[in-house]
Amino acid sequence: MANLKSLWEKSIKQEIKEIRKHRFYIKKRLGYDIGLEAAAKDWVDKYAASFRSNWNQNK
Repeated sequence: MANLKSLWEKSIKQEIKEIRKHRFYIKKRLGYDIGLEAAAKDWVDKYAASFRSNWNQNK
């Protein structure tokens, strides 16, 4: 059970890292900050399924 929790925590931390990178790239492209919540929603809508699929294959 502890190992599963550890994998889950690593996955969540990596998703947060990806969302922050996504926010940075959007800010760079648009010239203004859309905020963390909007960046997270956009990332989830566009990339979360692919990220999670790849994460599960590589764990």
